[in-house]
Amino acid sequence: MDGLIKTTENKEDEEEFSFKKLFVSLTTFKTIFWIVIIGLIVYFNSLLNGFVWDDLGQIVNNDGVHSLSNIGSFFFGGHDINGNIIKIHAAFYRPLMETLFTVVYSPFGSNAFFFHLVSLLMQITISIFVFFLFRRFFKQTISFLFAITILVHPLNAEAVNYISAYNDLMYLFFGMLSVILLQMKELSVKRLVAISICLFLSLLSKEPGFLFIPVILSYRFLYCEKNVTRLILSSVSVVVVYFILRSSLYVGLSEEQAFGFSPFLHMSFLLHLENIPKLFTYYLHNFFYPDQLAIAQQWSVQKITFSNFYIPLLILIVFISVNLFLLIKAFKKNEYEQLRNIIFFSLWFWIGIGLYFQLIPLDMTVADRWFYFPMIGLLGLLGILFENFRIKKSYKPWLISITIICITLLSIRTIMRNADWKSERSLYMHDITVTQNSFDLENLVGMLYFEDHDLKVAKMHFQRSISLYRCSDAVNNLGYLYQSVSNIQTAEREYFIAVQCSHGYKDYGNLVVLLYKLHRYDLAEKYSKEAIQKFPNGAGLYFVLGLIEYQKGDKQDALKSLAIGYQLSHDPQIANAYQLIEQNKPVEIAL
Repeated sequence: MDGLIKTTENKEDEEEFSFKKLFVSLTTFKTIFWIVIIGLIVYFNSLLNGFVWDDLGQIVNNDGVHSLSNIGSFFFGGHDINGNIIKIHAAFYRPLMETLFTVVYSPFGSNAFFFHLVSLLMQITISIFVFFLFRRFFKQTISFLFAITILVHPLNAEAVNYISAYNDLMYLFFGMLSVILLQMKELSVKRLVAISICLFLSLLSKEPGFLFIPVILSYRFLYCEKNVTRLILSSVSVVVVYFILRSSLYVGLSEEQAFGFSPFLHMSFLLHLENIPKLFTYYLHNFFYPDQLAIAQQWSVQKITFSNFYIPLLILIVFISVNLFLLIKAFKKNEYEQLRNIIFFSLWFWIGIGLYFQLIPLDMTVADRWFYFPMIGLLGLLGILFENFRIKKSYKPWLISITIICITLLSIRTIMRNADWKSERSLYMHDITVTQNSFDLENLVGMLYFEDHDLKVAKMHFQRSISLYRCSDAVNNLGYLYQSVSNIQTAEREYFIAVQCSHGYKDYGNLVVLLYKLHRYDLAEKYSKEAIQKFPNGAGLYFVLGLIEYQKGDKQDALKSLAIGYQLSHDPQIANAYQLIEQNKPVEIAL
């Protein structure tokens, strides 16, 4: 009798701690729980990574995001010493990203861990939103697997690891939230306001936030025709307010200034079309077999061959044919619910990937994180395609096992990709072996060798970068390299080329400082004032200009320039120089 009772208790314990029960039945709570757990496991090593690529310039060395008091200037610009508005001069208007940088930096400083933690939390939340979206169309299990795919896919690892890609996660976060809020038959005024706010915040995060406007309008039109007009009016209002804010307070750079390095900027329309198949297959290839992941890719199809045009074109045609087949089949069989689903996800996919076909030149040829939005549409189409195949019940366990293996492999690949992002050295040295002809990577690798005092190899990479793009930052860096070995004449030549070519802040800064050290004050003053016209918030430029004016005997002008520089940065070095000049003392400051 005792033995029988013991056996029964063991069975109850087994049932209580059954691993299967953690998944079956798959409730919403369990789904969210596993998304959080899997996200933490897959991206745990990313939390140990440092600042890389643009992170240093955007966060660590950017005084603007180090104080909460500066948040208003991200949206509305700053003020000069006379109180006049200084418009925002930048390639992009993305104030919400800088705001989040500031909010994280304020309590935690330059601790990369907390910045990566915010990225991870956004990634997990977006994956949960994706689950709620797909649950509207597919079974709970399929929706869960799709959400996990979005969560762990290596193409999305760049958005999580690259802190300066907060804008990608943020526009998706607010955009997906607007879609989730839309899934109600009746749109109350409060819900409509909430959706409008989410769309507006998505736009303030990154320009592709516009993609969610056709998504939510098509969703409302296809699945619930009520309140479509109200939704259109609210969307138009959001766009109008955004453009008023953007146009009145922001001065964008010209295409030549922002994307002069792009091989697509001056490309003919026919050549643009020739590049589309290769661009399409890059993303599709890395979706199914993510082996060519790298930053700063700047290639283009220059010559038609089987590998870079005809085979990609065939793949593109096959994909379009399958998409059309699903539409026609659903239409002929009067399966209107499925037809609506195909239209919805087709729109989502094609507007998402179409944005990155370089018909409008962008700052890179491809970027892993750019496929995040269209990936959601692609998974929706794959789900519909899967439903069109009738699978025997006996095969389903095998199919589930294969799916789990695929997701596991994707997770392992993402963990490996996270490791590439550990430091600038690990990222640049890995990625330069993956992508060829990247002037940006050549310059970045050259900087690594320069820091290692291997000037010969650094020079080689800088020159390689310049050969790929004549206005590369490597021109300025090469000048600094020559200056470091006291080859002043050659350094000056490179600085002048850099200023005339790319007109960058550092280009002007290095040239002006060198001219100041050479006591060529008239020329240094000329380029300082020219630089200030382009970079009115450049505190360092006002600082050097003040020193130059003092050396020329213009004490009052020098004090005025230093006052502006201090107002912009509150740099104690500028304050010290101001006091010395006020007391007519010599200023000996290392620049």
